[in-house]
Amino acid sequence: MGSKKKTKEKKKDFIKQRLKVGKDKPKASNHTDVSFTAKSISIPRQSVLDVKTNEAEFAKNISLTRHATPQVRKEAVLFLAKHWRSHPTMLAAVISSIAKLILDQSGSVRGEVLKLLKTLPSASVQLHYTVLVLYVQSAMTHIGASVRHDSSKFLEVLMEDGGCGKLLVDNHWIKLSRCFFSLLHWPINAAGVGLAVTVGSSAGGGGGGQAARTARVRHLQVLGKFIEQGAVEVKSIDTEAGQIEAEGPHVSTQCYVTPDVPGPFQHLRLFARAVNIEGDLNNMRFEDVLVRRKVLVDVFTERMMKELRSIVKEGGEVGRVANSLSVMMERVMEDEKNYQQSIGAS
Repeated sequence: MGSKKKTKEKKKDFIKQRLKVGKDKPKASNHTDVSFTAKSISIPRQSVLDVKTNEAEFAKNISLTRHATPQVRKEAVLFLAKHWRSHPTMLAAVISSIAKLILDQSGSVRGEVLKLLKTLPSASVQLHYTVLVLYVQSAMTHIGASVRHDSSKFLEVLMEDGGCGKLLVDNHWIKLSRCFFSLLHWPINAAGVGLAVTVGSSAGGGGGGQAARTARVRHLQVLGKFIEQGAVEVKSIDTEAGQIEAEGPHVSTQCYVTPDVPGPFQHLRLFARAVNIEGDLNNMRFEDVLVRRKVLVDVFTERMMKELRSIVKEGGEVGRVANSLSVMMERVMEDEKNYQQSIGAS
């Protein structure tokens, strides 16, 4: 019995296992399981190398604002809008790069640039406003209709969010007024400023579709804010106390202290090449509201009032905006008339 059992067990070692479909091969008796499970862990790192990489990436996105593809330019502006607070020393390069995009043919790119400008600190915008206003003026007279439609948005941001209203009316009063006339397709009297303005096909009415009509309303609103900033004299008299509010021992103290605005003597061209600018109103600086008001009344008011009366007759929203602007212009003309009479009487 014992020998037969041993012989049978020995034969098992030489019998081939018959595998069945769908079932795994049986494991050997001496099989060792060597499988394992891996889990990932995250270790935060801070190093000088990481900072350099971030600065390089930020600088790369600044250069991508000049990319040929609109989508890439838009993504670059979005990146700058998200990360500029981490790189305050590069704000000058950011403003210089996005200023050119004010003239971008893509509306989505211009929209993102507008959002970015609203978030930038006003001190930085004021420091580099000269670059921005050059492109805004170019946009106001641009050949592309969509670029012209958005130009007043950028000017409004500069005046309100950027805090550049005083700088704009002091240094660009004539130039921006002429740009508004061109933007609204209003002809300028050549005898007044010596400029011939080409009137577009939609000069008189509100043609050009809904976008053009909406833009026209906004242009008039921003023009009103611009004139109010530069030509409407702010009364600073306390009626109860009967005293004039002033910073300093005298009401005229601020006229004789060091200006706190960037480039206060830029209009003198002390370090620029000598250029004959005799009679060129665009390069004149108007720090006095009385002078700005006189220039506005003598040069622009007659044609402006004629155009506004025509727009008021159209009715609707554009008519209401034009009417409010007409009322303000009448007040400006009345103030100028009273001022001239007071000078003549004295």
